[in-house]
Amino acid sequence: MTSSMTPDLSSGLSSAVPTQDPSQPQGPPAPQPAQQVIPPAPDVSSVQPNGPRVSSLLARIVSPQPSPPPATSTPAPQPAWKRAIGTAARVVSTGLAGIPAGGRPSFLGGLGQGARAEQQEQAQQQAIKFKSFDDQVRMAELHNQDLKMQNDTQEQQDAHTKADLEFRQYAEDHGVDYDTIANHGGAVMDHLTAQTQANGAASVPAGTYLSGDGKSINIPQDTQKTRDGQKAMYSDLAPALGLPGLPEGASFVPPKLMNMLTNKVHGFTINGEPIKHDDLPGVIAAEQTQRDTMAKSGASDTQLTAMDNRLGILKANLSALDKHADDVKQSGSQATEQGKISAQMSPEGRALAASNEKLKEQAQDNAAGNKPVKPTNTDWNPGVGADEKKKAELAENIAFNANEVAKIVMKRPDILGAVAGRYTNAEQMIGNNDPDISALGVHVHNMAMANSGVHGFRSQEGVESYERQLLNNFKNGPAAMAGALRASTGSVQTFIDNARPQTYKTHSNQGGAVKGMMGAQQ
Repeated sequence: MTSSMTPDLSSGLSSAVPTQDPSQPQGPPAPQPAQQVIPPAPDVSSVQPNGPRVSSLLARIVSPQPSPPPATSTPAPQPAWKRAIGTAARVVSTGLAGIPAGGRPSFLGGLGQGARAEQQEQAQQQAIKFKSFDDQVRMAELHNQDLKMQNDTQEQQDAHTKADLEFRQYAEDHGVDYDTIANHGGAVMDHLTAQTQANGAASVPAGTYLSGDGKSINIPQDTQKTRDGQKAMYSDLAPALGLPGLPEGASFVPPKLMNMLTNKVHGFTINGEPIKHDDLPGVIAAEQTQRDTMAKSGASDTQLTAMDNRLGILKANLSALDKHADDVKQSGSQATEQGKISAQMSPEGRALAASNEKLKEQAQDNAAGNKPVKPTNTDWNPGVGADEKKKAELAENIAFNANEVAKIVMKRPDILGAVAGRYTNAEQMIGNNDPDISALGVHVHNMAMANSGVHGFRSQEGVESYERQLLNNFKNGPAAMAGALRASTGSVQTFIDNARPQTYKTHSNQGGAVKGMMGAQQ
């Protein structure tokens, strides 16, 4: 585990900014060629900062600096934003040389140490050339994931290691072979440099990922056996993880889809980013519901294992982030309380306390008949009971899922024909190879469950009856389906209006639950 201190890099960066004598003339800036934009690192608010923050050469590897032009060339005019990007890149490149070493060796920390030698750094940049922009993007994703994993708690490390070991065995059982290199700056630099010299460019094969303990990088071998194994793995796991099916006639998994699968299996978003703290509870609840439903629908053991391991990582992340937030809050409260005590014990504080005590006694005498006014609740009407609140929230849940159904049908008008007459309940749809049909089944089931709660039904038969009625409208076209959704949401609007103030977003006066719950969709 790493230390809980996070060194401030601002001084290193500011001290590295070159200064110029204002009395000396300044030449025009060197021209900077247009570069493709690498996606930014994820929001670090989703990463628990209980270890040293370590930077690396990765930003300069994926966006290497060009050589300066000959002195005789005439620089072309550059837009201001290009000049600013070039200046910022040079400042960051120079500032990284002052970052102290710390934490376990990694291609973040190791490469950061390499920044101490400017000439060596420039030579390494020139020695590495990536095959494609997608290779640079994948390297940036691995960089972000390594940064997150360096700050993991033991619980998070255990969850990642379990998922890694079982995924690695599953992949090898399907014929996927890996090359493994150390997650260390020197090893990564040597690997990329050797690829460039041997093949003319370096690449990051689809499905490359960090081991569970973060100490190594697993790289799929470029063989037909491995490609066939990846195709079998994707076809098996994609429906369980909400990923699209392979294109018709595909002989291999497109790299972007393979990276999405690898990211999700190891607890990240499809873009390789950690899920934000505020989003984790909702994501965990939704994926747990899908996992339980697929288990009832006969999902394979490998599908359920992949979903269980992903949920294990997400739950460990939530636990760590909750604890960190509590620690920060408690630390702030202690500091505030200590400040109050110090102020009260000072001579000025004692005099103020005595004065306040006299004012308090006087106020009690003068305001014996006054009562404090309770703050107004803007979410609920006065006197609303727990049962009324629950029904209003279930009604809003129906509106949310109805919006999701409508969104899928607008995106896939053909899905009405695919569903019509083939399914009589949502359970038959969930787990379908078509991710849209599977998602449609989940939302219809959620509407049925919420509807039973609103009206006080307890039997499973009532849930299935609602599902049949709703799915039956799919046979009659978009208009019938839209009418059924409006009827479902309209029939429960009264529960919302009885519990919510007229100014609340889901109240009829504000357009109703269907309009109000659109803002809750992601």
